[in-house]
Amino acid sequence: MAIRIPSGVLDQVIFFVAVDATDLKTRETGLITFTVYRVRDTGAATLYTTPTVAELSAANMPGVYSLLLDEDMTIAAGNDSEAMVFHITQASMAPVTLEIELYRPKITAGNTLTVGADGFGGADVQEWLGTAPATPTVAGVPEVDLTHVAGSTTSVSTLASSVATLLADIGGVATAAADGDPTATDLLFAYIKQLINILIGSAGIVTWPASAAPGNAVSMAEALRAIHDFGAPPTAAVIADAVLDEDMTAHQIQGSLGQAIGDPVADTNTIYKAVVTDATGATVGVDVVAVKAETASLQVDTDNIQTRLPAALVAGRMDSSVGAMASAVITAAAHAAGAIDAAAIATGAIDADALAADAVDEIWDEAMVEQAQGIPGATPAFRTVLAYLYMAFRNALTITSTSKTFSNDAGTVIAKKALSDDGTTYTEAEAASGP
Repeated sequence: MAIRIPSGVLDQVIFFVAVDATDLKTRETGLITFTVYRVRDTGAATLYTTPTVAELSAANMPGVYSLLLDEDMTIAAGNDSEAMVFHITQASMAPVTLEIELYRPKITAGNTLTVGADGFGGADVQEWLGTAPATPTVAGVPEVDLTHVAGSTTSVSTLASSVATLLADIGGVATAAADGDPTATDLLFAYIKQLINILIGSAGIVTWPASAAPGNAVSMAEALRAIHDFGAPPTAAVIADAVLDEDMTAHQIQGSLGQAIGDPVADTNTIYKAVVTDATGATVGVDVVAVKAETASLQVDTDNIQTRLPAALVAGRMDSSVGAMASAVITAAAHAAGAIDAAAIATGAIDADALAADAVDEIWDEAMVEQAQGIPGATPAFRTVLAYLYMAFRNALTITSTSKTFSNDAGTVIAKKALSDDGTTYTEAEAASGP
């Protein structure tokens, strides 16, 4: 079991036995110059700066030494316990490894907490916020002197007198409930009781006031009586009738609903005037007339357009003939890839007469592309066929007894054929890639 050492204590030692490094049993005495490494928790192995190793007694306890634990003995914050290992070496002895537990004490080291038979710990208060407390008059009862209340200086005797006076003025629960207006001799608690009785209905309001419209400075009872006499509120239908039947003449305040609706008598420029009486074109009335006139004109234009359009659609589209187009209307960018293919052009749609002379010249003047090295395809495009024929005519052509080679303009062999002749049959093999 590891020895437990309190955190922060630097005067404790740990003992070890030094034995011969060869036979591992003979105890070594008189050793000096020890090397000690220490490791705490998850730290790295650290060399002791000045290890203090002492031999206990070569005569009475041969080979027994002590190591003073005075370096790195404080536990890390947040930990209650950490393991610590010491590795001790010396040239004449076998290495020794020792382990301790470094722990955080819960009470002051070197002192004992007294616990009674009831399981509670006993303690003596040494200070109040850094000041020694006064000796209690009664044993076991803290001595407290009250000097301030709510930040103001006071005395216990004055406070007791003030509390007694306050209790006398307030009264007690047994104080009878008062009736009518309070007087200088009535207790506060009596009127509190009367208010509670009124609220919960155990006594109620002693005397109701006469039925009358309440004025300023009326009592709550008078206000409640006025509410009681008011009767049932008007229904929604009654309220609606009163609002809709109201003459708007007297309700023309800026921004009000009456002003927005308008005054039929004054006939101002309002909703009423714009919809009902206005015929000068200033608002809705004239605007409606103008819209009707424009609608008639639109109808004439629509009828005219219909006479210019086909009577019916063909497969959901308009079938029309285009007489002329502006220049550059149809360009390469205007056609999607494959928009015009063989299936889209009827047989004979494009003949000699359909092509302009410059279009034919563009076709014949297209520059030939020299073919790259490789096996000629079995079904090449027409321009590729012409390119191979021209290259065979123009460029170097080498024939031996066994091969025929075709070259490009740079002299690189792009294709070749194997030749054979047995005196009866001359054979040229299918073209292969050069060289």
